[in-house]
Amino acid sequence: MMGSHGLYQKQLPYEESINIPLIVHDPRLPPERRGTVVDAPVCTEDLYPTTLGLAGAAADASKPGLDLGPCIRGAGTPAREGVYLEFVEEDRPPMPLYGHAWRGLRTRRWKYVVLDGQPWMLFDLAEDPFEMNNLAASHAHAGVRRELHETLKRRAIETHDSYEFAE
Repeated sequence: MMGSHGLYQKQLPYEESINIPLIVHDPRLPPERRGTVVDAPVCTEDLYPTTLGLAGAAADASKPGLDLGPCIRGAGTPAREGVYLEFVEEDRPPMPLYGHAWRGLRTRRWKYVVLDGQPWMLFDLAEDPFEMNNLAASHAHAGVRRELHETLKRRAIETHDSYEFAE
């Protein structure tokens, strides 16, 4: 976090903590593809199918994640609603989130996070890229919050996460 939001640890789901670039080097790429920046949400779950895909093998389809090989080779960006974020639980007593867990969804525009199953953070990253205005309690954004909450619950089911959400 390096002092952003007055914080120095990575336990919180701000962009400085979660938005880590994925850098891929593939010497087989043509020169015009080298140095290309792709603005697509990816997650660590994508590493398994992508590594296998780049090696010419198929990943186990029952595992989560997308093969980003086509994206790396220039055949478009992955089509997904967003990436699933999770913080399992802080077990160090002096830390701010001791005994708590959160889950979140990061789309191209929105970031929605629940803490202990309840809405906690909602940011419009297009309008508020520095995450200064938490919209989680905003009545004007209740529809967006509901839609993201349902999407987040579906992603938890898809990834076999036993996290408990508030309705």
